[in-house]
Amino acid sequence: VAYMAEISGAIKLVPVNNPQKIAENIIRLKDAPDELRRMSEKGLKYVSSISWERQAEKYRKVIEDIMERQKL
Repeated sequence: VAYMAEISGAIKLVPVNNPQKIAENIIRLKDAPDELRRMSEKGLKYVSSISWERQAEKYRKVIEDIMERQKL
């Protein structure tokens, strides 16, 4: 999740076992609609970039590259 938070910009990490921090961050986002909207847009963009079709294509390219290198 930390990796996804970093690359997507759509996730705010909070301590799991700290209800106070979780509540504070929910309130902060509730009071910051522009930031919440930006995070939502980034989340949608990130999710669309990891669709099964895109991942399958990336995987196919990796396999093809490995196979090509084996011919050397």
